[in-house]
Amino acid sequence: MLCINRIAQLPVSTKFCYGLLILTLIVSLNLTTDVFADHELYLKPISPTGLTINCGPNNPDCRNFPLTKSESIIFEMHASGVYSPISRFEISIDNQMSQFRNDGSCESSSCSSSIMVTKIRENVHQITIKLLDLTVGDHTIKIDSINWIDRVDGGKRLFGGGDGYKFRIIDQGMTFPTDGSFILPCSMQEKGDGVSSSSCNGVYENGYAKAKVGINYHSGLFPIKNYEAVGFFIDTNGNQGQTIKVKLEQIDPKGSKELVFVNPVSGFVKEFKMQMLGGTLVTEPTPSPNKTKLNSTSSIPPPSVKPEQEKAKVNAEKMPETPLNSTKTIPVNGTKSIPPPSVKPEQEKAKINELKELERQKEELAKEKARLQEEKAKINELKELERQKEELAKEKARLQEEKAKINEEKLKEEAKKKSELEKKKLEGEKKSIAKTEDQLSKEKAKEKAKEKAKEKAKEKAKEKAKEKAKEKAKEKAKEKAKEKASKSTTKK
Repeated sequence: MLCINRIAQLPVSTKFCYGLLILTLIVSLNLTTDVFADHELYLKPISPTGLTINCGPNNPDCRNFPLTKSESIIFEMHASGVYSPISRFEISIDNQMSQFRNDGSCESSSCSSSIMVTKIRENVHQITIKLLDLTVGDHTIKIDSINWIDRVDGGKRLFGGGDGYKFRIIDQGMTFPTDGSFILPCSMQEKGDGVSSSSCNGVYENGYAKAKVGINYHSGLFPIKNYEAVGFFIDTNGNQGQTIKVKLEQIDPKGSKELVFVNPVSGFVKEFKMQMLGGTLVTEPTPSPNKTKLNSTSSIPPPSVKPEQEKAKVNAEKMPETPLNSTKTIPVNGTKSIPPPSVKPEQEKAKINELKELERQKEELAKEKARLQEEKAKINELKELERQKEELAKEKARLQEEKAKINEEKLKEEAKKKSELEKKKLEGEKKSIAKTEDQLSKEKAKEKAKEKAKEKAKEKAKEKAKEKAKEKAKEKAKEKAKEKASKSTTKK
């Protein structure tokens, strides 16, 4: 409206120029819109039927309709207008790209055997993706068509499916949960801002788990807007799922809301964990439409003051001075100054009460601010404690690792010493055995020597005995000869 008023004040020739410029802009905008408004331009899945029902150009996430490896996905692309004729296709499965010509033949050095491009008619193609060679799990298919523009710099126009279609392959015999409520163990971490969880219920819908968490704003004076929370599911194998974030537009004091977390992966779950992140406190009071603003920038011209109003005016002047009964003049549209209207005592009293109410609200705001600052300090203290706890845990882990290394080295050293001792012991035993064998051999030699000496002594003794016996025999023979001789002498 301000722009129109200003244009109205311009000369006629200038107005004509502005009008011609605006008309040119409108026509050019309409022409541009007509050029790009082509409803035959699309890329969408057409088979299998269940996939086409669950996803499309406006919802490229097809994972809620799982497929088996024995199936194929068929996409259809219509190109027209500035995006035709199609020069080639760039098709990627999980960032592995293949390039095909307009007729469906392979243009790149190697094209995936899982992809087949069929030309139905000019600028209408079908792209078939065979799932047989793909693994069980989530995959992304990205299909782009390229139209080379006849320009010196080799420009091109690209039309396709944005970030690509996401789909899921499952085992042939894989089972999915039945739709309905189930008992879901939940653990909650609250922020400490007066909002707490009151309930947590699990629901399966189309094979996907949902956690419906009820929260209550039990202590607080002001609303909280953009309240956020994050959570994740844990599957039956104990694996943590993707982090899910939800946001509430606003929660009011003493109010209750429900947060709904949807698991992006289908299948059974056994637990859900959530953490409240909080939001922004709305501390500005909403002005009442029936109350007059104290800092108004405009004034209503006062009526002529009659004699009977003088008394009220004198009484009003005795009241505490406020912006309403200031003697300053207030400019209107920057041209004139008009004195403020006379204020009656009851109006002044209402304004004073309003000021008192604002002062009370200001005190409450100060208290709430102090409380929030105290809570913030506590939160910061808790964060610092958590950080110190993490550092202690890391230090503990490091010390345990070092201790384990030291123990391992000690064990190795002890094992080495033990092996050396055993080796020495074996060597000692070998030496002692050798020594014993030597001693035994020496003892045997001694025994043999003793035996030989004994045998020699016996032989000597025998010889001596024989000699003695011979000598005795000789002596006896001599004695007998002497006796015989003496006896013969006597007889004679």
